[in-house]
Amino acid sequence: MDTISIKNLFSPEYETHKTYEISTEFQITKIHKQDTKNLAQGELYTLTLSDPEYSFSKFIYCKTKSSPELEIGKYINITKICPIILEAHKEKTFLIKEFSILKKDSLIIIKSPSYIEKNKLNNQNNNYSEKEDSDFDYNSENNSTYSPLKQLTTLSQDYKLLVKIISKGDTKPFRNGKGKLFSFIIMDEFGSKMQVIAFDRIADKFKDEIIENNIYEITGGYIRTSDKRYDPPDSDYKLVLNDSSVILKKNNVENNFKDKFSDPGNRFVTLREVKDSNINSIVNVLCIMGDKGETTYKETKNGSIMIRKTLS
Repeated sequence: MDTISIKNLFSPEYETHKTYEISTEFQITKIHKQDTKNLAQGELYTLTLSDPEYSFSKFIYCKTKSSPELEIGKYINITKICPIILEAHKEKTFLIKEFSILKKDSLIIIKSPSYIEKNKLNNQNNNYSEKEDSDFDYNSENNSTYSPLKQLTTLSQDYKLLVKIISKGDTKPFRNGKGKLFSFIIMDEFGSKMQVIAFDRIADKFKDEIIENNIYEITGGYIRTSDKRYDPPDSDYKLVLNDSSVILKKNNVENNFKDKFSDPGNRFVTLREVKDSNINSIVNVLCIMGDKGETTYKETKNGSIMIRKTLS
């Protein structure tokens, strides 16, 4: 059996949907029971496991009557594990098939930074350091650890976000007149966006606190699958605020990190990058005009539009 770390599990050697014989010691730092009323085999749990280097929150285990009891702080030895990709989340998750409880004299919780696959964030920003990839420690005063928006799924628990408010909507009543909704769009340092919504009294609680272009720390609430008709096109999930939600303005972080929260959609691209852009996407180009062609008109279903071809 191989002894591996959390980081090793993400190596190409461990392919998805294959079961591997290993012998690896992790500590349970968080437990979340999933709502699986129709699961005949047992109870489904999501575990956050830690080793001395990293922690990871997407270990899944199906507990039956003969399974060992799960407790926070306990050390376990995983002997069979299967990496999987959940279709709903498009992220690597690990199904624990067999493990045993280890007896340890000390049950001090290992405080390791969350492990994040680098390839999930490389498309957003190629310039972050290895420390930023693991810690996301923007506030050294209290050594806070923040989760990037791209890491969140409906399985996410106990996350802490550091985000900029890029747009704020009005409070709107439902069509039937029963209830109201307040929403705003957040963006993290890597340019990922997500819609945040609140209903009724929760909407009243936060609608006046949220100000565009300010930076906030957000905890609490729960993650739901986004509605592509209303949510940002690049976000698969949205955050729903509830009684557990806390939103704090981060004045000290804003002074030091405001420049990092720049929308990648507003950056200038080269002419070479334009040909690789998606159809109907909006790009910004800074160039020198070399020649301007004659004005022509093209008829569309929305009317006539003017076209002028230029050489840049």
